Amino acid sequence: MRNVVLVFIIAVAAVFVAPPALAKGPVVICGTTRCAPLGDEQSVLKWSLGYYSPSTRVAPAAPSSYFVIRFPDYGGTLAYWIPIAGVLRVGGSNNTAWVRPRSDELTALQTATAGLEPYAPPRVAQAAVDADPAKPIDMRSARGGTTYLRLYTLGRPVSSAPGVGAWLQIWVMGSPTPWTDGQNSLWISRRGALLRRDGMIARVPVSIADKIRSRAPLTG
Repeated sequence: MRNVVLVFIIAVAAVFVAPPALAKGPVVICGTTRCAPLGDEQSVLKWSLGYYSPSTRVAPAAPSSYFVIRFPDYGGTLAYWIPIAGVLRVGGSNNTAWVRPRSDELTALQTATAGLEPYAPPRVAQAAVDADPAKPIDMRSARGGTTYLRLYTLGRPVSSAPGVGAWLQIWVMGSPTPWTDGQNSLWISRRGALLRRDGMIARVPVSIADKIRSRAPLTG
């Protein structure tokens, strides 16, 4: 099972972001049935990780409806727009961030998505800790990985992580959504109860940290 998880992780990482040099045409934002123009080909920089300063970073958004920003003729994703939270998820290849768009970008996003039907939030996920899969909730349910979607909203922010004894990587995977495309950077401290997610650190309950390290479902 560990090898299956590793193959899945590698496959997801390989297909995520469209290289700008290969892309043609304008940038579009897409919902379930159609896409709308969001800018010309040069505007790709507006939806990339390097465009946003650290001061624009915010905590991850809870799973909710979302739109996909991409090139029209390439299957990769440039960014995700989560309108309920007013947050973009940018970046990829395990180097992602959740950011607030500037006022002009917010206007462009709201205008382009008017009348578009957003994608639904993920309902099912697989999870792995240190490349070993999360355990099922019980013998009748294999959805222990779905409980790891809680990691995006648990905890309170802290500024440092002393004495953690290194980190164990967490993968939350499934369909290509901002929370389950396998590109978010999620780590749990080997000691203590600190969760590192997409460049920010949060303190979580010790009971939750212990469950993550043992790959148990995050119930209760």
